[in-house]
Amino acid sequence: MISDIKELIRKYFFSAFKIANKENKIYIIIVAFSLINFSSGFFNTKEPYSLLFSLLQFLAWAFSLSVPYFIIKHLEKQKIEYGFMVKKTLTTARRLIIPAILVTILVLFVIMGSIFVAIQGQTAAEIQSYFKSLYTQLIDLPHQPIVFLVTIPFALVTSLFCFQPIFFTLKQKSFFISFIDSLKFSFQNMRFIYLVAFYSFFLSLFSSVYSFLSSASFNDFNFRLVFFFIYLFTQYFFLIETIAATLYFFDKDNGK
Repeated sequence: MISDIKELIRKYFFSAFKIANKENKIYIIIVAFSLINFSSGFFNTKEPYSLLFSLLQFLAWAFSLSVPYFIIKHLEKQKIEYGFMVKKTLTTARRLIIPAILVTILVLFVIMGSIFVAIQGQTAAEIQSYFKSLYTQLIDLPHQPIVFLVTIPFALVTSLFCFQPIFFTLKQKSFFISFIDSLKFSFQNMRFIYLVAFYSFFLSLFSSVYSFLSSASFNDFNFRLVFFFIYLFTQYFFLIETIAATLYFFDKDNGK
């Protein structure tokens, strides 16, 4: 079994590392989106800035889902240029509009329903106190020990959906069906999923440790700057994970 794991690492993760470095334009765009997101904290959060940054975050999401498509084109010896990636990202973004609206409505419904249940029978002063307490808890959450408790299950659960971008972008499945197909494919290839979960766990743990140990406020510039570079570091290795999953799926899809 150990020899099999070594072979998976060599064949897919080492190969992914080489591709990520060769097709460095992909990571450059990730850095650009990350820099825009980082700089948003220094702008007025009111209109039109909030709308602009929300749009750019949406495009960043569409780009991340398009990465498997770029990798397959790389395997087909096609040159990956910025214009090509922008065009594909816009196509993916168009397909994401309706799912994004539905997910937003669902999340808002759950949040509003939870708040409605929580504030039942309370006075206006108690409701105000509740929201202040909730806000404080959310801000302090990265510094709480619970972060470490959820890291392992979070890494395992998210690993089950590492093939979702592949089904959505390459197989042109609908957004929600691609999650189901990813889940099915993952359960059929658990050895690779365990490796991805182990990989994701250490990346998530790396970010969590810094957030937990930091006593600075996220509004502090020094903290934000260090956190930004840590984020870029983890994004690079998550890119490798996406490429490795794409290579693995490509081999399985072609009967290798």
